[in-house]
Amino acid sequence: MATKKKTDTEKGAVFPASGGAEAGILDFIRQALGKGCFDAVMLPVKTPAGDSLAYLLVKDESLLQDARPLSPIVPVQGARALSGTTRLGTGNMRIAAVMRPCEVRATIELLKLGQVNLENVTLISVDCPGAVSLDDWFKDQQQAE
Repeated sequence: MATKKKTDTEKGAVFPASGGAEAGILDFIRQALGKGCFDAVMLPVKTPAGDSLAYLLVKDESLLQDARPLSPIVPVQGARALSGTTRLGTGNMRIAAVMRPCEVRATIELLKLGQVNLENVTLISVDCPGAVSLDDWFKDQQQAE
């Protein structure tokens, strides 16, 4: 008896993203914020100088224009940023944290050590696009992306 090979759409959900993966992620986040699924989202955002990224807790959808969920650099580890944000609790704020898989694993380890509070936090992770060293990033940002 022959088995039928499953197509990609039969294996799981497909989220079409006309502007690429990063645009699709940001669209998902905008929709989730707009529908009230979360009160805020924590993700990497380009700094005003434009030469680095920092994790920000964003409530306003318009601030997502500079967000880079698939950033090529990791200047601050996401688990550390989330730990600093939640160490005293999240109050009633529902937070979505968009991080790399390694950062999610580090967050779970910090949870075991009591150094992060995930009571009202939803962790969102995507496949890691890889990272470049900070030295290479500062030498030529356009080529490193």
